[in-house]
Order: sequence, then C-alpha cells, then structure tokens
Amino acid sequence: MSESAAAIPDSNVRFLRLPAVMSRVGLSRSGIYAKIATGDFPVPTKISRRCVVWTNFSIDSWINSHIKAAGEN
Repeated sequence: MSESAAAIPDSNVRFLRLPAVMSRVGLSRSGIYAKIATGDFPVPTKISRRCVVWTNFSIDSWINSHIKAAGEN
C-alpha cells in the first residue's frame, strides 16, 4: 500500500464536485473561490485538466470548524 493511500482515514472518502460543495456550504462559486484565495476554504484537488474535487472530509472539517467558531462568540 502506498503512503498516500495509508493516509486516507477510511474507505468512506467521497469526491465532491463544485455544485455539491456549493449546496453543502451555502456559498456561491465566486464565494468559494474568494475564500480559497484568502486561505479560508479547502483547496480543491485537480483530478483532470478540467475537473477539481474536494473530499467530503475536507468540507465536513471546514463546516465543523465554522460551527465551533460561531459557538465561541
């Protein structure tokens, strides 16, 4: 097994395309890419010349961190 495959937490990793990410986080395309530019959103992984994806774990982690931050205020 390769090192990168060993780093995956479990077999429930799913790739999410932009429409699914937009739906889950409630942000527009431009909002997501603006947050990526400022470092406040996970960077997508390019899987082909014209296709980028996020993992469900990276999006879930981002959502949870924002929920926790909102609770601290």
